[in-house]
Amino acid sequence: SISFGNAHAVMIVAASASLADAAATSVANIVKGVSDIERGLDRAREIGTDGAVILASDRVGAWGRIEIVS
Repeated sequence: SISFGNAHAVMIVAASASLADAAATSVANIVKGVSDIERGLDRAREIGTDGAVILASDRVGAWGRIEIVS
């Protein structure tokens, strides 16, 4: 998918691969920089996904059914 945002990566957890792909593209298009991470997570919630991780610059944002492990 083509992204017009500047996120380094967007990962979406959703009930289907097609929803995850569409949501990731939508979220990635919103994230122009670090200040947009929260807005991107809000978009993932609005779409109805189960969780999201956004990497932008040196920051990470996560929401939902996500487990971060070291």
